[in-house]
Amino acid sequence: MTDVTYTYKQHASADEFKKLFKKLQEETIPGYFEKFEAIVAKNGGNFLKGKLTYTDIFFAATAEYMSDMIRIDDASYKGCVTDKYANLKKLTEKVRSLDGIKQWIAKRPENIA
Repeated sequence: MTDVTYTYKQHASADEFKKLFKKLQEETIPGYFEKFEAIVAKNGGNFLKGKLTYTDIFFAATAEYMSDMIRIDDASYKGCVTDKYANLKKLTEKVRSLDGIKQWIAKRPENIA
């Protein structure tokens, strides 16, 4: 996401960046997240059936990172990119509630998402 917004900002006018960023938020992310939502729903709440794997942890971290990057470019954005996807939101919350991850989130520096 950072690479995308960085590339847009470096190679696009302000108006073009807004247009591309809007497409990212309204088409690209939803296009992928709808597919991910179906996979997680089919597999009982995880990307792989019945197991919490690195894929789930990676997705949760990436979703949080994407939300933070959107907020940098759109201060009015509140929430998380998973908010519209019940299964992805639940998965992200499950990962964030794991003891080690929960402890890290509580003590990490504020500038680290």
